[in-house]
Amino acid sequence: MKKLTLLAVLLIVISAATFAEVRKLGESSEFKMVAKSDVKYDLYYTSENVSDVCVTIFNERGEKISSKTVKGAKKFKRTYDFSKLAPGKYKIVVRNEYGSANQEVLHSSKKMQLSSFVSKVPNNKSLKLHVGDFNRDKGVLVKIYDQNNKLIHSETIKNERSFSRVYNLHKTTAKSVSVLIENDGELQSFAHNIR
Repeated sequence: MKKLTLLAVLLIVISAATFAEVRKLGESSEFKMVAKSDVKYDLYYTSENVSDVCVTIFNERGEKISSKTVKGAKKFKRTYDFSKLAPGKYKIVVRNEYGSANQEVLHSSKKMQLSSFVSKVPNNKSLKLHVGDFNRDKGVLVKIYDQNNKLIHSETIKNERSFSRVYNLHKTTAKSVSVLIENDGELQSFAHNIR
């Protein structure tokens, strides 16, 4: 009965996630890794008994990348961020006092492509910037230059999935401007007449 309850709890916890193979650690514990995004992976662990659980990550060459111990765990979920790791195959080893098991994760870092455009606000000396989904950890650097390449506005926007902003350029005497947008090494530039 306990094993059926344990399995039911595990299935409920991961029902919204993509199914991956469950790995057993002895008879009373199990875990699985589920891709959450291109660079993040969730580890779901559940056991009938409370014990310390060590999670170790190794790269393709067998080098230890990370090792953390969760004290006194019966069940938990941890998210592992691989964004700083090179693409490749990684081995996740989960160990408790009842046994150990491992699962491989094939990490292929996909870089988000910056998608943006600038439009002129009708009958107004303003521009509207639209930026689609971007790498929020890095933020988007927005710079506006006049036709003489003089910087007239600069800001960094973070912690947003996407955004639209209106830039009022009434105070400048410039006839045209260049808008430069940068995110995670990707650069886009737009030129607009504002008169």
